[in-house]
Amino acid sequence: MRKAVIQLANFNLVFLTKEYSADRTEPDIIEEPMLRYFDVVFKAFRTGRWTENETRLLFSDVQVIMQDSEYVLTGRIWKDDVHRDLFYDGENDPPFSIFAIFLRNHRMAFVKDQQNSPSLSDFESLVKYSIRKCMKASSGKYHWNAAPKPYLAVEGIPSAERIKAALTNVEKITQIVLRFYPLNGDVDFGGAFSTLRSEAKKYLGNLTGSFVVNSPTNMEGSADIISATKGTVAASIYMRYKDKTEGKITNDDVSEEIPLNISDHIDEETFFTVTAEADTLHESTEAHDRIYEEYQGKIKKCIHDKR
Repeated sequence: MRKAVIQLANFNLVFLTKEYSADRTEPDIIEEPMLRYFDVVFKAFRTGRWTENETRLLFSDVQVIMQDSEYVLTGRIWKDDVHRDLFYDGENDPPFSIFAIFLRNHRMAFVKDQQNSPSLSDFESLVKYSIRKCMKASSGKYHWNAAPKPYLAVEGIPSAERIKAALTNVEKITQIVLRFYPLNGDVDFGGAFSTLRSEAKKYLGNLTGSFVVNSPTNMEGSADIISATKGTVAASIYMRYKDKTEGKITNDDVSEEIPLNISDHIDEETFFTVTAEADTLHESTEAHDRIYEEYQGKIKKCIHDKR
C-alpha cells in the first residue's frame, strides 16, 4: 500500500464582457458565470492538449457524470514526453492525475497518481490554454474579437489546521497578501476586504487587486481569516523562521486534503467514494444554486456528447 492525497480547490472561471451605457465613457465589465458558456468549457476539456518544449499535457476520459444527484465534470490529465506514442497500453502509461469539478459550486477535487503526475498548476495552465484556443477557434457569437474573455483562478481551499502547522517554527509573519479576482457566484468572507473588492470594481473599474497586511501579530487569527476565504482569494503568507531564514506559503501549500491508501494506481471509483464524504465539496451559496438551476440545460446536453 502507498499513500495518495486528494487536494480540494476552488475552480473559479468567469467570462468577462463589456457593457456600454450612454452616461459612461468607459464600458462596465460584466462577470458572467462559467455555466453560461459550458458548451465551450466542455469542448476545451475534451480537446485540451498543450505542448511546451519536450513536455505534453493533455486531457482524457472527460465526461459529465451524476454524483449524489449533482453534475460533475471529471476526467484525467496526463503529462507525457512528446516523443511517446499517444496510444497508452495500460502498463507503461505516463503519469496522470484525476480531477472532478462539482458544477453546482465549482469546488474541485484533484489527486496525483504518483509523485511526478501533473500538478494542480499544470491543470490550471492546460485549462487556460485550451479555453482560450476554443474561444478563438469558434465563430459567430464566440468570435474572439467580440467574445467574452475567460478569467480562471484555481486556488487550493486553505485549511486553518494546516496553516497553523506550517507556522509552528515561525518567529514572525512579515506580511500577508490577499489577491482578489472576479468570483463565479461565491460570496466574500466579509468585512473590509469585501468592501475593498466592490469599491475597486465600482470606482476603479478593476476586478483584481490586493489587500496587504504588514507584520500581523496574531498567527492563529491570521490562519483563521485565510481559511475563511475558502479559496476565493489568492493568499500568500511571508514569514521569518526562528532560524532567521525567510519563507512563503500559498493556498496550494496548505489546502484541505483527504489522505487515502492505494495498492497500485488511483482509480475513479475510489476517488469518488472518498470525495463523497467531503463537506467542502458540497457547500453552496444561493448564487451558486441560482446559476446552477438556470444553466442545467447546457450541462445536460454535454452528458450525451460521446465524441
